[in-house]
Amino acid sequence: MKTQVCLLSGEVMPNVIGVLQTGAKRVLPVVTAESEHQTDAFGEALSAAGSQALLLEPVRVLPDDLADCMDTLRRAVADLPRGAVEINWTGGTKVMSYAARRLAEELRVPALYVTEPCIKNGYLL
Repeated sequence: MKTQVCLLSGEVMPNVIGVLQTGAKRVLPVVTAESEHQTDAFGEALSAAGSQALLLEPVRVLPDDLADCMDTLRRAVADLPRGAVEINWTGGTKVMSYAARRLAEELRVPALYVTEPCIKNGYLL
């Protein structure tokens, strides 16, 4: 069962797009004290977009502490099978994004970065 790690920040749509693009069945939100409130909106947006992905309990990081981000992310995915993890490093702070990308490279798991939605004939691709 594919689990996508998503960094929540100012907008939830890039994370929703990432989940829809890959068909992740579970989503692990990575939040800060400031962005944790977005977890509910993220879950509602996933549902509204037709995703049936299970939203897991969020993990909280210190947004500007690279060591904390790396350690927290490693612990968060430690029990997941490597073939079932993917990392959406689109959101979060620059430090969070860098940590997520480094972890994807370290673990050799798929990673994605959503730059902008692709809409064609009124449909999100």
